[in-house]
Parts: sequence; C-alpha cells; structure tokens
Amino acid sequence: RTQGIDVLRCLQNGQKGNGSKLGPVGMQTAQACLRNDVRGRVLAKATKLAERDAAKCTAPDTPGFAYTGAAAMTAPATDTVLLLEERLFGADLDASLASNASGDAGRDAKGARCQREIWTRSSKLFDELWRTTLTAKRNALRGRNRVTGGAADVPATGAGELAGEILAVLANDATGKIQRRMGALADRAQIVCGDPQISTPLVDLFPGACSAATPGPLASCSAAAARCSFCRSLAAFDDLPLACDGFDDGTENGSCP
Repeated sequence: RTQGIDVLRCLQNGQKGNGSKLGPVGMQTAQACLRNDVRGRVLAKATKLAERDAAKCTAPDTPGFAYTGAAAMTAPATDTVLLLEERLFGADLDASLASNASGDAGRDAKGARCQREIWTRSSKLFDELWRTTLTAKRNALRGRNRVTGGAADVPATGAGELAGEILAVLANDATGKIQRRMGALADRAQIVCGDPQISTPLVDLFPGACSAATPGPLASCSAAAARCSFCRSLAAFDDLPLACDGFDDGTENGSCP
C-alpha cells in the first residue's frame, strides 16, 4: 500500500513538473521517483517487516508452509506494485505523463486527472484483494468460517489447501467489497477518462499493456492488471501454488505469466 501511495505522488509531482519532489539531483524524473522512496516510507515499512519477522517467526516455531520470511518478501512487495504501474503507463512513466503544470501551453489537466484516477482505483482494488485475503488466511489457519475443506472448524494444513481456501473466499466475495472496487474503477473510468475535454488520446495516457482507445476496455484491463499483480505478490510472499493467469481475467491466455 505504501508503494502504491508513492506511485501516486510520483504521478502528481511528475505531472506538475515538481522535480525537487521526485528525488535527489540526478534522479529527478518520474520514472526514477518510483524507486527513490523520497519520504523513506517504503524503507520504514520494510524495516518494520523485518522486525516483526524476527520477533514472531523464530525457530523452532517457524511455519512449515506459507512462509518465506521478510528478506524474501521485501522485493516482491515493491515489484508487484510497480508491475501494475508498468502495465498501465509503460516502461517510461515520464513519456506518458500528461502535463498539469501551471502555465504550460501543453497542459492537459483533465488527462492528468484521468491518469491519477485509474491508478488510484486500480491500487484500491489491489489493496481490497489483500484485505480480503488476510481475513481468509486468518480464518483458514484458525479453522474458522471455512468455505472449503469440509468441516468448518478444521485449520488448513498445507500450502495447496490454503491457496484453495483463499481463492474460494475471493471468488465468493461475501461482503461484495471486491466487486464494488471493480465497479468503482469501471464507473470512474467512464466519468473521468471519458471527459471530452481531455486533449490527449487515452492510448498515449496509458501506453502500457492496458493501452485502449476507450474507457471501458481500459478499466477492464486495469482491473485484470491489479488482480494479476495481487496474485503474483501473494504467490511470492507465501510460496503458494496459484494460477495467476486464470485469476486475473478468468482465462488462461498468458495475460499474467
């Protein structure tokens, strides 16, 4: 979540041309900003993760499954969020940014808002998938409110069983929160990115793998990209056997290798 917030700040400051807020001298680009951790908050979270790992996960009580350790989790925590960013904005964030700089003759404030809206809604979906997953994991490991595996009071005992339980809970979406996030992404894409006052074509605002000429396909691809990044982060964190290519958009089509 912290990395996702950093991406939004890089977008905002890059659009406004606030170089000093993008990083140190020599690294003041939006693309560099993605890993500059300007406020140090990503590092602070990584440090906290390591501290919690050292305090809570020690031999001989280290879990026998669904556990990789802080050192193995830190890179995927950042990389999977930046995978989502690249799916939307391409390999060079600076090249895709709509200007929102005051006084810029080429300013496209509506286009800049569209970029921020799609990122915000996609990252909120990513976060919601994780929130639901954490509850599902807690219940599965405690043997409470299970939706798979027979008896409701039997804890999950292996990686495959835990993965199946999590996927079932996500598909069930009992609270409807995941579907609401997906709906909000679709709705806001139509409203904000369908604004006729946007002067930059959508394919230029989002030149990554989700490039689309109209808001509908852009929103659908953004949702699938968020689901792909989430699935890959979960698989990396917990070493779970997850078929992410099917999870992202319901089809085995190579969209989430």
